[in-house]
Amino acid sequence: MVQLDVGDLVVYGNHGIGRVVARRTAIVGGAETETVVVELSDGMTITLALDQARTRLRSPLGPSDIPRVRETLQTESAASSEPWLKRRRAIQARLSEGDPLAIAEIVREGADRQRAKAARSTTLSAGEKALYTRARQLLAGELGVALDLDEAGANAWIDEHALPAELRSGAGAD
Repeated sequence: MVQLDVGDLVVYGNHGIGRVVARRTAIVGGAETETVVVELSDGMTITLALDQARTRLRSPLGPSDIPRVRETLQTESAASSEPWLKRRRAIQARLSEGDPLAIAEIVREGADRQRAKAARSTTLSAGEKALYTRARQLLAGELGVALDLDEAGANAWIDEHALPAELRSGAGAD
């Protein structure tokens, strides 16, 4: 269960990493309710009733989670042939859940699609690139906390681990 003490790091769905900055009692719907105030990494502050906070917030990735994230990034996946709008809805739903492995899947799929498009001298659509970029930012934020890396270091870690096996081992690379 997530700790909700002042100073604790938490993850809030597709908003990413935040820190509990206060616990207060407030009147909500005419009743006195304990609330949790979270300042997110983008500067946004949210206030949640304690019972909502327990269901909507989770602990960030820890060092023991890193092997599962690495495996997710490195697992081969078949490119979806679904139309973009259907893929977009599915990606948005996975982002909203905030599950770090689902976010790692989005990052892997985005990297795979970027490589495939680059091989054909095309690029991702603006919408697809925006969702991929958002997933990457969320994953990098959590990896930064888990591995004690800055943003650049976390992004470098993703780049290193989201490469296909033939490029990771050096085979086929110049």
